Amino acid sequence: MSDSRSYVERLRGLYAPMLAEHGVASSRSVGWGSRRNQRLRFEVLLQALSRPARSILDVGCGVGELVAFLDERHIATEYRGIDPLPEMVAAARERFPGRRFDVALPEEAASTPPADLVLASGIFTFCDDATMRATVEAMFARCSTATAFNSLSAWATQKDDGEQYCDPLDMLAFCRTLTPFVSLRHDYLPHDFTIYLYREETA
Repeated sequence: MSDSRSYVERLRGLYAPMLAEHGVASSRSVGWGSRRNQRLRFEVLLQALSRPARSILDVGCGVGELVAFLDERHIATEYRGIDPLPEMVAAARERFPGRRFDVALPEEAASTPPADLVLASGIFTFCDDATMRATVEAMFARCSTATAFNSLSAWATQKDDGEQYCDPLDMLAFCRTLTPFVSLRHDYLPHDFTIYLYREETA
């Protein structure tokens, strides 16, 4: 997105009221209507690897809900989260003082240290196609093994106004320009898809 400041202000206008209303320890503070669906998305993202990731970069980490998910399942990994909203980062640091959280735009992931798995959940709902592609490219540049991200799907039969619904096959084709080792999942929720990108052949 060419005007990062206006993008951040738009996100602040969307998420700051939710954070103020629901507090740091709620999936609703980052706009998830269903805790179950959020947890399912996390499970699918982590299935990018057949073993626990040695390190994870969480792009668009919000208030650190992925950390709570990892802790609940006793998944030990070196974790780092980035988010464009200082309010979210401050809340995540307060909630999980032993974890690393930094303020950064999603497409700035390329400036962070490499991680075994670089993932993003729910961050493309309100951005444009160019920003989404730039972010995925930046994410893949920082992964040592795999990148995983999800998006609302253009194949969904019901859509909400103002949200971005991506064509899974168009996005898969873009990801194949970054690596030939890609995988598409559209089997866990009717309105979502997840794409995995790998550095090397996995099978």
